[in-house]
Amino acid sequence: MAEKLTTPVMNWKAEALNREWERFEKHFHYYCQGPLAGKNDTVKIGYLLLCVGERGREIHESGTLAEADVNKLDKNLEIFKTYTAPRKNALRSGYKFDRRRQGESEPFDDFVTDLRILIRDSVHGHGCHSVQLLP
Repeated sequence: MAEKLTTPVMNWKAEALNREWERFEKHFHYYCQGPLAGKNDTVKIGYLLLCVGERGREIHESGTLAEADVNKLDKNLEIFKTYTAPRKNALRSGYKFDRRRQGESEPFDDFVTDLRILIRDSVHGHGCHSVQLLP
């Protein structure tokens, strides 16, 4: 008995939109390797726009593509990946960096690693402030 094939569906109301996009994109790539195998990118883009729904089509139309990239699947997928990528809150990250203190039993290397991560995510990492970690 043949299994029923399910088309990928994107949930634009998901709390973690980036994880939902990763799940959808993975399912869509499997779909491209299955029933859409051998089809050109233009056909796959058509199916992509069907699968992402009305909200996804609005997002796609708001994106910009170079004329040469309009019929390239990877460039069309990039529009959604960019849209769903989490935005960094530099102000919050800067605050967390300024308030970060080494715990009494915390190894120094772990503390410095955590500071570097906080610097990367904060305004400090964008060259707005000078940061020097002293030994």
